[in-house]
Amino acid sequence: MRVFRHCSSGAMVLMALVACGGDKDSVEDTSSPKSPDSGSTPVADSGGPTDTSETGEPTTGTPLTVRMNDDMVEESGLLSVHWLDFEAWSNGEVVADSAIVETTVDASTMTITMPDPEEAQLRRPSETATHEIAIYALAVRTEDSVGEIWRGISENWLLWSTEDLPNDGVVRGWNFFSPETMAFSAAGTVQLPSNLNPIDVLTFSGVFDEDRATGLRGVMIPLNENSTVDEKVPILDETLSEEWTFALEGRPPENHFYFSDDFEVDCAGELPAAYVDVDGDQVYSPEKDIVSYNACLDDDKVVAYYWEVIRDLGTAVQWAVADWKPGWVLARKDATKGLLLSEQERTELRIGKDCVPENTEPS
Repeated sequence: MRVFRHCSSGAMVLMALVACGGDKDSVEDTSSPKSPDSGSTPVADSGGPTDTSETGEPTTGTPLTVRMNDDMVEESGLLSVHWLDFEAWSNGEVVADSAIVETTVDASTMTITMPDPEEAQLRRPSETATHEIAIYALAVRTEDSVGEIWRGISENWLLWSTEDLPNDGVVRGWNFFSPETMAFSAAGTVQLPSNLNPIDVLTFSGVFDEDRATGLRGVMIPLNENSTVDEKVPILDETLSEEWTFALEGRPPENHFYFSDDFEVDCAGELPAAYVDVDGDQVYSPEKDIVSYNACLDDDKVVAYYWEVIRDLGTAVQWAVADWKPGWVLARKDATKGLLLSEQERTELRIGKDCVPENTEPS
C-alpha cells in the first residue's frame, strides 16, 4: 500500500465525491439496502438483470470491457484494478490498495470480471449520506530489471453506489467517475491509455534580447548538488544565436539524478542558461566560464526536468489526476504561477539581462 502526500488535486476529487448526493434530508426513499446483493448488474446495463452462467446460476462479479494501447500488448503488461480510499484525501494523502483483479494484457481490448466491493471498502461520502460508495482505478504496468513501472491509469474510475442517486446520474451498482471533470456517468467501456509513458524528447525556443557577448554559448546546467564538478557534464552545450532552440532527447546521465521531495520521484534538473566561454574551448567549465543569463518566461525562470518512470501506484494515481507524465518537462522555478509550461509557452522564452543567475538548488 502506498501513501502519496501533498495532493491538492486529490482534495478536489474528494470534494466531488463528498458532494455526491443522497443526503438523508433529500432522499425520498431510503429503504434500499446498504449494499447491493451479490452478483451485480452488468456494466453495460446497470439497470438490467444479473449476469448468469449457462446453468442459470449467478456469476461472481460484473463483466467489464477495458480498452488499452497496443504497446501494452507488445510489452506484456499487467492489467489490475485497485481500490482507492478517498477518505485519506482529507489528510492530503492518496492510498491505493493492492490489486483486487489482475491479469496479463494479451489484447488491446479485454474483458475482466469485477467483484462486488468488500464491506471494508464501502465509505459514506458525508455524515448525512444514507448511501455508501467505493471507488476503483484501473492500471497497467510493466516490469524491468529494477521493478514495476506504472504505464497508465484509467481515464474514468469505477464508482459503486449502494443507492440510486438521480440528481448525480448515479445508479445503484457500477458507475463512472471522472477525476478530470469531477462528473459521474453511466459505466461502459473503460479507456486505459498509456498516459504515464516517459516523454523522451523536449524542444523549447526563444530569443536572446541583448547584444551578444563574444563567445556566448547556450548550456543546460545540471542541478544535482550531490555530483562533483567533473561529473556535471552538460547534456547540451552549443553556440547561442539571437533566435535559439534547445532540443533535449533521451534520458540524462545517471549522476544527474536526485530524489525530489516536491515531486516524490527521482529526477534530473537541468537549468537552461547562457555563459561566456572565457577560455574559448567551447566546453562549459563551472570553474572557468561565467554564467551570464538564464532562460525565462516573462519574469519567471524555467528549468527542464527529466522525471523518472513511476514505480509505485500511489504516485501513479496522483500524477494521472494532475496530468503529469514522466520524462522531459519544462517548468517554472516558481510554481505558484503554474508549474508546467504549455506547448505554446515553450516557444516564447527569452534570454537576457532581466533573467540573471540565482541560487540553483534542485527542487
